[in-house]
Amino acid sequence: MAKNLTKDELVTRLSETSGVSKTDIKAVLNSLKPVVTQALKEDLTVKVGDVVTFGMVDRKATTAPIPGTKDRIDVPACRALKCKAVGAFQKEVKVVK
Repeated sequence: MAKNLTKDELVTRLSETSGVSKTDIKAVLNSLKPVVTQALKEDLTVKVGDVVTFGMVDRKATTAPIPGTKDRIDVPACRALKCKAVGAFQKEVKVVK
């Protein structure tokens, strides 16, 4: 299983790569969630650099099987978060589609 990159490790790597202070990078990372959340509530798509795109999608009502039985349940329509790796980044890390 892959090891996780912690927030502190990410901050350190970004600081070393960009020359920006760790304090400034932490401030930006901490502000990312509320800014993206608000944009999604406004039905905007958010592209974060050349790495990831966040957006909301409408899912239609459907039915789904109940594991271990032949029964099905109704799944209501909803709005869901969609995260997608941006094309060039996706190819660099060889994400399987």
